[in-house]
Amino acid sequence: AIMDGSEHVEEHLNEALVGGFYDLMLGLALPGVTAAVIDAWAKSYEASRLHELELNTMGIDFKKLDVMGIAHIAIQSVPRAAPGRVEAIKALIIGFRDLVD
Repeated sequence: AIMDGSEHVEEHLNEALVGGFYDLMLGLALPGVTAAVIDAWAKSYEASRLHELELNTMGIDFKKLDVMGIAHIAIQSVPRAAPGRVEAIKALIIGFRDLVD
């Protein structure tokens, strides 16, 4: 099928949005990142509605989207006061990076 200009733009916007949120997620594993930063990413990810994209959406790297969805669930599921929460989430994200990249 021949893409018109709007489809091409949409595909690049989708790539940029998913890639940007993925890169931000990877940044959560950096030293000095706090629970507040991790929680802010999760809140922003949820507000972005990326998790609602359909499988046939053009320009989407679904491996990255799947990993972000799992990270989001993990962040939301581990109680904020749980000992080692931040370290566990960082370890999960590092594992995802090694799996996807």
